[in-house]
Amino acid sequence: MKKILKALVAAVAVFSITILAGCTLFEHKTTLVNNQVAGAKTTMVYYTKRNSDKVQQQSLTSENDLTKLLNSKKKKDLDAAYNSLKKSVSSYKGLKGVTTKVTRKGNTVTENVTIDYTKVDMQKLKDAQGLGKGTKNTVSLKDSVNTLKAAGFKEQ
Repeated sequence: MKKILKALVAAVAVFSITILAGCTLFEHKTTLVNNQVAGAKTTMVYYTKRNSDKVQQQSLTSENDLTKLLNSKKKKDLDAAYNSLKKSVSSYKGLKGVTTKVTRKGNTVTENVTIDYTKVDMQKLKDAQGLGKGTKNTVSLKDSVNTLKAAGFKEQ
């Protein structure tokens, strides 16, 4: 009986590991970082299915030291910049598949935006971003990486 129980536990463990490994085989993560601007670090992460150019999910994290970016320590200036960042993500509010968060800790503002392209209505997303109807309904990893590299991002 103990041998059968051990065999069953081992089989379940192997099955679980196989499923977890299988799931990760189908996901690919590409990370690009830009910290060329003093006081700002922007990280963009793209998730695709392995060997696919079609982005499934995109995540942006931007950490900003407002005193360095604005070259000011005035509370009025820092508050205005923080409120401006909060307002910049408001067009995504209520959009299924998009999560946004802007937080402030002292002089540092962190902005997080995640877009799940498997859930989002692309036309509503394009409208929120101010893009025309002629743009594609998918996001290309290759095109996105090339665009960000041209803007100074480095792949990690």
